[in-house]
Amino acid sequence: MSLWIAVIPPKQAFEAIVGAVSQYSEYLDTRISENTLHMPLMEISAIPTEKPLRQAFHQTLRILSVGKEGDAMSLRVFLQTTPSLMTLLESLQKHLDKQNISATYPQDFTPNIHLGTFATIPAFGIINTPLALTFSVQKLHIIQTEPYEVLGTIDVIS
Repeated sequence: MSLWIAVIPPKQAFEAIVGAVSQYSEYLDTRISENTLHMPLMEISAIPTEKPLRQAFHQTLRILSVGKEGDAMSLRVFLQTTPSLMTLLESLQKHLDKQNISATYPQDFTPNIHLGTFATIPAFGIINTPLALTFSVQKLHIIQTEPYEVLGTIDVIS
């Protein structure tokens, strides 16, 4: 079991994502359930209990792409790494440090939402598909991955 702080996009974002990848869906060997889709921000050692995180944050979904994951190919939505996202991560790190909770995210952090995997490299090409979609993050979710469960939230307020 791993604990993560993640962004769960709103329903209209899911609908746009599902529409953008519909042509590839039938070729996926494994598909991530729509009610478990999330963008992981950082792995944590314990559940935070402190006050809300005071950080305004707006993020735009920009690119749909495919990236390798192990020997299989994975279908992912990649989000633009923006200064506001990096500021959010830094604020979140400080917020967790005050509570003596260890938190990690990779130096080469690439925000993404994993949609599913192909067992073999697809014979067709997958074209990067721009998504003109913007949504505001007002809550960060604390999730455990196996089994998937949302354990709590951290309010993001300005």
